Amino acid sequence: KTIEDIKKSLSDVNSQVSSYLEQEQQQEQEQEQEQEKEQEIEIEKVADLAYSTEDEQIKSWKFRSILEMTGDQFSAPFYPLNNFKLWKRDPLNFPAFLGASSNFYNINWSGERRIKNVGMLLDV
Repeated sequence: KTIEDIKKSLSDVNSQVSSYLEQEQQQEQEQEQEQEKEQEIEIEKVADLAYSTEDEQIKSWKFRSILEMTGDQFSAPFYPLNNFKLWKRDPLNFPAFLGASSNFYNINWSGERRIKNVGMLLDV
């Protein structure tokens, strides 16, 4: 073989090696991306399991029941707001005359919960 033939063969080998390395690198990147997606899905699954959604159905109540409450006397589905606390947390120090509905947060729930972001203040 001539030097030119050897150079051409080396060039072809270099080209093949480069192509192989590029394919290998692309496969590794695709595998890493797939693993990242799988990890994100697992994290989302764990996060969803952390929040219990049992017994979250809305309990209706008559508007008149608000008028029947006096001072710090509450009747279901209401409770004193100073009893409100998240799971494994201390209650907040609200005035005794403020109340919350168990539709907002049921103090008998256990476990992590997402609090509904609805609030209402009524002055009668």
